[in-house]
Amino acid sequence: YKWRMQTFGHKLTLQGDIIDVNRNSLLFLVTTRTKQGSQSIYALKVEGSWQADKNNRLTFRARRGKDKYDTLTFDGIWQIGKNYQLVYKYEKTRLITRKKKIHTLSLKGFWDIKDKSRISYVIDRNSNSVLNFEAKLGVFKDKFIKYELGIGLSDKPISRTIKFLGSWRIKKGVGLMFEMKYNNRTVQALVFGAEARLTSKDMLSLRLRDELNREIGIQLELSHRILKGDGEAFLRLLKSRRESAIFVGAGRGW
Repeated sequence: YKWRMQTFGHKLTLQGDIIDVNRNSLLFLVTTRTKQGSQSIYALKVEGSWQADKNNRLTFRARRGKDKYDTLTFDGIWQIGKNYQLVYKYEKTRLITRKKKIHTLSLKGFWDIKDKSRISYVIDRNSNSVLNFEAKLGVFKDKFIKYELGIGLSDKPISRTIKFLGSWRIKKGVGLMFEMKYNNRTVQALVFGAEARLTSKDMLSLRLRDELNREIGIQLELSHRILKGDGEAFLRLLKSRRESAIFVGAGRGW
């Protein structure tokens, strides 16, 4: 955007509201007034990609030319909303009325886990809109997955807990699945490969792997009683192998 009398080194500051976000863009609303009191409203669409910085804050890499970007940092607290979507809220005071208004931005995407100490929120892989959050070691149990991380805001750091409730199942040709539940319905399934063995206590020991069959540093023990459907057939096969392990996942042994 250029304005009259613009020269190299001048900077134009626009004050407005972010009214909408998409997988690779955000919409910025700017209101201007003349000395005569007339008002004009402009909607500016900024394209780019969503990412997380080293402090786990939301950022938007705004494209401003070929291979040139400006980084917009959202120095506030993001939250997990309905259906485990990522939500960002910010408060702004109106210049004229001095009233405060809460703005809510919801980023549609899905969660992905490829590492014991990192959890990702994928908005759009094609435009590299992926938020990789560095976290403490994840906790994997029979009814939940939990990660704890810190968000390094400019005023003070805060902690954030990401907890997914759900249940595990094994699906032949797909892998080990954790079906995330919200209000008693499945909203997303996290899919892993796994190396499975039976323990001496008749528990199912699972070493989780990614889509390239690499270990991700997470080990999980589950009671065989929670497995249904394909899981029961898998358990019978595993018992017949005795000490042998079975690999679970697409293109693998099960």
